[in-house]
Amino acid sequence: MARPALRWLILVPILAVVTCGLLGLSIYVDRYVHRDLIEQVDAELLRAEQTGLARLTPPGAPGLPDRPPAQARSTLSAVDGPVELLVASDGRLLEQTGEENPFTDVELATLASGAPGTYTFGDGEYRVRTIPLRDATIGVTALNLTNVDAVMSNLRRALIAGSAVVLALQAVIVWFIASYLARPLTQMTDSARRIARGELDTTIGGPAGSRETAALATDLDQMVYQLRSTIEQSELSAEEARRARAQMERFLADASHELRTPLTALRGYADLYRGGMLQSPEDLDRAMSRVGSESERMTRLVNDMLRLTRTGAFVEAELASLDVNTVLKNVIADLKAAYPDAIIEREGAIDDPLMLLGDADQLHQALLNIAANARHHSPAGTPIAFDVARHAGAATVRVIDHGPGVNPELADKIFLPFFQADVSRVRDGDAGAGLGLAISKRIVDAHGGSISVDPTPGGGATFVVRLPLAAVDALGSSDGTLEQDSPLVVGDG
Repeated sequence: MARPALRWLILVPILAVVTCGLLGLSIYVDRYVHRDLIEQVDAELLRAEQTGLARLTPPGAPGLPDRPPAQARSTLSAVDGPVELLVASDGRLLEQTGEENPFTDVELATLASGAPGTYTFGDGEYRVRTIPLRDATIGVTALNLTNVDAVMSNLRRALIAGSAVVLALQAVIVWFIASYLARPLTQMTDSARRIARGELDTTIGGPAGSRETAALATDLDQMVYQLRSTIEQSELSAEEARRARAQMERFLADASHELRTPLTALRGYADLYRGGMLQSPEDLDRAMSRVGSESERMTRLVNDMLRLTRTGAFVEAELASLDVNTVLKNVIADLKAAYPDAIIEREGAIDDPLMLLGDADQLHQALLNIAANARHHSPAGTPIAFDVARHAGAATVRVIDHGPGVNPELADKIFLPFFQADVSRVRDGDAGAGLGLAISKRIVDAHGGSISVDPTPGGGATFVVRLPLAAVDALGSSDGTLEQDSPLVVGDG
């Protein structure tokens, strides 16, 4: 909806108030003057009654009541002479003097039968005064109001013309005043519009006008200066802000993806229990232990997401001594629970612990993502094998599948976020979000290791994860937290 201009917002109310004032004044003057003229006519009637009706009654005969002659305060100029009548009680005209009788017999009968007094008669054409006499006759004195009506008409025309002139002058004066007040605001509006278009070097200046508009212009100039300073500071740290935003977006995407894994494991253990496959107390205890671990991991992940959205602060992972064999054992258990139809094998078992400093939940997540990816790309009935070895102070974990393998040209791209290979090669039609391998790579990199993919002899892909054993300097900083470039590696992978 279009809003009216400031000029009209000032002009219309003022003209409305002035119009109402002039209208009220005109009505008052009209009524006051009309009442004053009628009072003058009434005074003239009273004078004419005392002088005129005396001529209609012979001396010594019953006639006018005894009273002193009335003295008129003022007389109306140019009033026609009075009509003076002597009327019988039945309305017959007995005598007349003065101006010619303008009344009909019916009107005379009405005057004779009416109450004595002074009133307007004959459709407002005459002011009439009636008085009873001693001989049962009625004295009638009347004055024509034509001159009064003419005076009132002239007065009303003068009032209308004067009011129109006053309104016109008022409108012109208010319009110029409103234009004077609106001009600096219009200038500031144009300057603000240019600033909104990105012309931040525009200055408001000190436009002419009232003290308030000058103060507003000064404040706007200071605001624009602060805005330019803020933008300049923001541009200096734009790269850092983009990096932080990218980290947050990546964390939320990764965390949403990672919630699927513990949920899948929990559902797998529930299906095993419901299917009666956890018969022995040892199997049940092991399943419940894994359910508790996955529940805790999922709880930590959700809490970290809530903390991130509330405070914007990432949670740093706490390092602890862990055994790669134990992590791998839990991964295999979760895979068997989540995918009971899959064939999961363990090769190259090492009895000695493979100890390193890191986060067990994150390494668990990394290996689980790789194995889940292998399961999705492997034909039904083909095994997925884990091979563990110690070599040159590092633990090497290989995840072997016998699926379609990985195109050598894509060997580096598959670890990029949201990268997806040919969906037609996915066994169950669920290509995922393309985050699993990217998350695994970041976790392994944060632990000072490396991850790569090699072709499996006979067809398939072998993912190789190398983790340095007890290499504290390579794993983290002196305060015991992982050195990482991704907010994903926080507490719960």
